[in-house]
Amino acid sequence: PYASTGVVNNDSDANLNGVLKDFIAACKPGAQYPLPQVSWIVAPYSWSEHPSANPEHGAHFSNRVIQTLQSNPDIWKSTLLIMTFDENDGYFDHVLPPFAEPGTPGEYNGSTPIGYGARIPTILVSPWTRGGWVGTETFDHTSLIRFLETWTTAIGTPAMSTTISAWRRGISGDLTSAMDFAHPVIDIPSLPDTDALVQIARAGGTIGTQVPPADKWSSTPLKHRPLSYHPHGVFTEDRRTGKVSVQLSVVGGPAGKALSLQAFPDKYLPFANTPYTVSGTKPATHVWDATAQDGRYAFSVYGPDGFVRAHAGTILPAGQNGGAVPRIDVDLVAGETPTVEIALHNDGRQSVHYALTPNDHAGTAQRIWVKPGATETVTWPTSEGYYDIVVTADTNSGWRHRYAGRVAQLPA
Repeated sequence: PYASTGVVNNDSDANLNGVLKDFIAACKPGAQYPLPQVSWIVAPYSWSEHPSANPEHGAHFSNRVIQTLQSNPDIWKSTLLIMTFDENDGYFDHVLPPFAEPGTPGEYNGSTPIGYGARIPTILVSPWTRGGWVGTETFDHTSLIRFLETWTTAIGTPAMSTTISAWRRGISGDLTSAMDFAHPVIDIPSLPDTDALVQIARAGGTIGTQVPPADKWSSTPLKHRPLSYHPHGVFTEDRRTGKVSVQLSVVGGPAGKALSLQAFPDKYLPFANTPYTVSGTKPATHVWDATAQDGRYAFSVYGPDGFVRAHAGTILPAGQNGGAVPRIDVDLVAGETPTVEIALHNDGRQSVHYALTPNDHAGTAQRIWVKPGATETVTWPTSEGYYDIVVTADTNSGWRHRYAGRVAQLPA
């Protein structure tokens, strides 16, 4: 249905205005019943984009809501509109959702994790979110409640939820990192005319080709809101015990900020995830015992905002240094122009030939010879803090390490 009783049940503007009648009246200057401090708008089925309702009607509904807010400058300059959905339509999502360790209070139903599930679109419309910015902190539906907590506390009337778990509060943000309160843009932009979309929907047609052109994003590059924290993973080999490990940590960020990281074997072991919740005060270590695999290891650790640590190779026994023995250290340098500092070592008696390749983002391919007992350093650039580097060595041991993610651009 397009609406409840009282208006014609079709996709006309009369129906849309009837659906939003109370909202439109509340946004008028001098309204008898003005817009409350917090309002929830739930679109009727045919305006909601829920299958099999179509997106053209959803765009027209959203456009009407935004234009109504903008029709009253006093409301527009002090209002945040959050547009989101209740599910993802079942499409595959290549990004791993956060995953709580077994037994995490408030995050399991018996032995089944409640989980985050697939991502859904969320759009913030306000003077503090203008300009085509993307917020890359992890959010979920409780982030809307968290924002209300932050906002009501800021205006002196705190209202706190008691149903959000401590784990979820650490993982999900409160939406404020997606906003720029210091530089609001108050002027009212022009919006596309969505009437034509409704006409297309009525005719049973489509908007056009469903394959985006190759240069779709080139004219309007996305800008990412800077963050004050980043995850890191430091790889080490213990040649005495035959174990390799990655020390996982969160650098910077607000108090209590946590990230969900997950480790997976790439070879040799059954495929299964090992979840880690990591914060500034709670690092974690993922250990691989290579002795059971004749010294071989191959595993990856994944996290939010493109974070990857992928390590493969063969660990040599302690004291076996006759050949080339590669070793790598990586440091992340935060700031307005973040960099990745790479130290390439050679613990053996023959030279190591390293190859550094940008898998994505900034940087150029490099080949570096490191003499026995020496170290060479490389400063690798980032794109808005993003990096993705693959480092290999010609030691015939499958030595390959990938470092990807984003370095913080704001002070903690």
